[in-house]
Amino acid sequence: MTSQLFPSRAFLASTSLLALLASGCVIEEPPNEDTSDATTGDGDGDDTTGDGDGDPDTGDGDGDGDGICPGSEAFCTEAESHCGPDGTLEICQYNPENDCIEHFVVNCDAEVGPGSMCVTVDPTEAGCTQPEEALIRFVNLSDGGAEPTRFKIGEWVGPELEFSQSEGYQPFPVGAHDVSATNLEDLVLSNEIGYVFEAGKKYTVAAMGVYMGHPNVWINVDSHVDEAIPADFSRMTGRARRSCRSPTTSRCMCS
Repeated sequence: MTSQLFPSRAFLASTSLLALLASGCVIEEPPNEDTSDATTGDGDGDDTTGDGDGDPDTGDGDGDGDGICPGSEAFCTEAESHCGPDGTLEICQYNPENDCIEHFVVNCDAEVGPGSMCVTVDPTEAGCTQPEEALIRFVNLSDGGAEPTRFKIGEWVGPELEFSQSEGYQPFPVGAHDVSATNLEDLVLSNEIGYVFEAGKKYTVAAMGVYMGHPNVWINVDSHVDEAIPADFSRMTGRARRSCRSPTTSRCMCS
């Protein structure tokens, strides 16, 4: 898999997310800190499985490739890995006027969904990221089913993906836009998301979520950033944040 260099712009199609952004958004700088601190349990899960976030001492990653029911405890645990220690979820959006990524903060009670694309980049500066080299890669969480899925980016068609804790990453080709997720019969499973790419630039931090099979799209940002992108694109690094869900206000219920 070859590296591609570009910036991105994401357009939000979700009115609920726009409402969140309109109500009390602040620009936030994600922490640039060690994400594998064994003394605090902030590190990743088992390196041999590559399936997500968990305790570095026990290696209890949050997925095993069998799929996760949206709203289930396992899925909520993964969703909470994007929450900060103060119980907030950061939302990121590219600002073309300032040529940077802005970070907005909402409460972790905001629902997150099953399909997830990840952007792994460098630390922000002063809460608004200036363009630098980076990669955008896909990683998928479970959508509760096993229907083979492809991401189509303009004329470019990605490989078949199973939405059940993929260990691989999918790079965007430079210059492409109009991303949609389809099944193998080319039926669109999610809203289209628009991007604008330029070669030779890179951006800081973002994790983009796509609610598969439902007319809703949002963007959420991981509360930490990676300082190094794995050479083999084998996994996403992150920190389990199980404390951000209130036991009395949890929406994490499987019906």
